[in-house]
Amino acid sequence: NVQERSVNVGLQKLKEASEFVEKLKIQLKEQEVVVRAEEKKTSALLDKVMIEKGKADKKAEVVNGQKSDCLAEAAKINAEKAEAQVELDKALPFLRDAEAACNSIAKKDIVEIKANRKPMDIIKLTFDGLQILMNKKVI
Repeated sequence: NVQERSVNVGLQKLKEASEFVEKLKIQLKEQEVVVRAEEKKTSALLDKVMIEKGKADKKAEVVNGQKSDCLAEAAKINAEKAEAQVELDKALPFLRDAEAACNSIAKKDIVEIKANRKPMDIIKLTFDGLQILMNKKVI
């Protein structure tokens, strides 16, 4: 009797477990459908991301090429700037000397030159240079 009851309880448990397994199989099939649908969405999204990544990589190549060109141009400009600075440094003392000479001209010097009706060519060239330095029209 005890044995029979134990067997019956065991069979009942097996039956319940079997029913539970069947329910789980149904839920598993339902979940498989959902997983497949999500897998398709994920795959499509991954394809889209890969296409966009390819576009971004191509754009990065173009940008890197432009960057290289810009860096080369900047180096060239800096070299030209340094060269121009050297030339400017050489010319500045002459400019300062010329400015000092212009500032040393007195009114009596101008009156004397105006009185000279036929100035020598060197005087004409000097005054033309002054006109240029003062941004005035050369006569």
